[in-house]
Amino acid sequence: MEPFKNQVGPVLVARVGQHLQRVWPAFARRRFESAATEGLEALALKARVRHLALAPEATLPDDFDRAAAVLEAALAPAGADDDPSLPPDTDAGLAGWAVWPLAEFVARRGIDHPQRALAALHALTQRWTAEWALRPFIERHPDLAFATLQRWAADPSVHVRRLASEGSRPCPGVCGCSRWCATRHRRCPCCAGCRTTPAPTCGAVWPTT
Repeated sequence: MEPFKNQVGPVLVARVGQHLQRVWPAFARRRFESAATEGLEALALKARVRHLALAPEATLPDDFDRAAAVLEAALAPAGADDDPSLPPDTDAGLAGWAVWPLAEFVARRGIDHPQRALAALHALTQRWTAEWALRPFIERHPDLAFATLQRWAADPSVHVRRLASEGSRPCPGVCGCSRWCATRHRRCPCCAGCRTTPAPTCGAVWPTT
C-alpha cells in the first residue's frame, strides 16, 4: 500500500496552487509551489503537512481576514448537512487531504484573530477535519472557543458537530477535559460531567450524527 505521506506531495501542492489562483488571480502560484515542494520528499506525513502550511505565508494576503476568505473560496462545495461523507477534491474546489495544511495555516496565522479563524475552521472541517487546528484556540482563547463549541454542538452540519466533540479533546481518543477544567475552572464542553468524572473514564457526549 502506498504510504499515507505520499498523499501530501507534489500533486496535492499543484492542486492547492491551482485553486488558490483560481479564486485569487494575484496569487503567486509558482512561488507557492516552489516553496511547498522544496525538501518535501524527505519528510514524513505530519512534517509534510507542517511544511506545506508554511508555504502560503508569503503568497496569501498579509491581512488574515482576506487570506481566510481566499482559502474558503477555494474549497469544494460542502455536502448535505446530514451526509457523513466528505465531498471529493474536484475541479470545483479543494477537499480531503489538501485541507489539512490549510487548517494548520489558519491555526498559526489566525491565532491572534480567533473569531475569524474559527469561522474559517467551521468551513474547512466540512471538507476534511479541523480537529488538530482547533486545539490552539482552546488553549489560547478558552472563553471564545468553548462558547463557539457550544454553538457548534447544535450545528446543522454533521461534520461541525463532530468537530465540537472530537476537536475539544487534546488527543484523538483521549479526553483531556479534566486538565482544561482544572486550569480554567469551568465545565468543559466535550464532556457533560467532567467536573466529577476522571478524564480516563469521561467521554464526549455531544451529538456526532
